[in-house]
Amino acid sequence: MYLPGRYEDVDFCFRGWKRGFKGIYEPRSIIYHKGYASFKDFFNNRQIAAMVFRNSLFFMLKNITDIRLKLQLYFWLPIRLLFFLLTGRLYFIKAFFEVLTRLPQIKEKRAEAIKNFRLSDKELLSIIG
Repeated sequence: MYLPGRYEDVDFCFRGWKRGFKGIYEPRSIIYHKGYASFKDFFNNRQIAAMVFRNSLFFMLKNITDIRLKLQLYFWLPIRLLFFLLTGRLYFIKAFFEVLTRLPQIKEKRAEAIKNFRLSDKELLSIIG
């Protein structure tokens, strides 16, 4: 659903936490991450920004179950889209319409995911801060 990818790692971790899995921190571990390194060869900055926006909407529509968080999304989304329109960032508008065309797929993936959720969004957010 997220391809080309951004957010698939967030989705994976969030669903694991909502299922009740624990995240373990290893302070001696070292990780090297070059953000967007593989994407910059194939996508420009606008395309990457649109991809992140699109996939963040996929993530929220698929995984967020708290009514208050959903209402915040629905309240701010039209304002963000108007801002993008007024500032000529039409690539974000295009990304939004990509989300609309994929609503049936999002709904299907959501039904699969929420069957396994054990924690509410509120419980999870209180744990991870």
